[in-house]
Amino acid sequence: MSKQLKWVACWGVVVVLVTLMSAGSVFAQETPVAVSGQPSEPNGLVLQRVLVKVNGDIITQTDLERGQVEAIRQDGLRATTETELRQALVEVTPRVLSAAGDELLILQRGRELGYHL
Repeated sequence: MSKQLKWVACWGVVVVLVTLMSAGSVFAQETPVAVSGQPSEPNGLVLQRVLVKVNGDIITQTDLERGQVEAIRQDGLRATTETELRQALVEVTPRVLSAAGDELLILQRGRELGYHL
C-alpha cells in the first residue's frame, strides 16, 4: 500500500473517531431491557472508554483527552469560546491519536526486543 493511501486510510479512521466522540456513545446510553419488556437496572459502571486497540494495547478516552489538553497547551492555543475550543480539538485530535498509536507501536516493539519499563 502506498504511503499516500496509508495516510488517507489513517485520516478516514480519525474522522470516524472524531465523529463518534462528538456524537457520544449511543450504545452506552441505552437502558437495558429485560425479557419482560420493562427497563432493567444497569449492572455495571463504565470506568474507561476504549477508543483504539493496537495489537492488544488500548488508547482510552482519558488518554486522548490528556493528550488533547497537552497539545493545545503546547501549541499555545487560546480558546475563549466553545466554537474555538471545538476547532482547537479538531486540529489537535488527529495528531494526538497518531502519536499515541505510534507510541504504543514503539513500546510493543521494545518489548519484543526484550526492553521493559
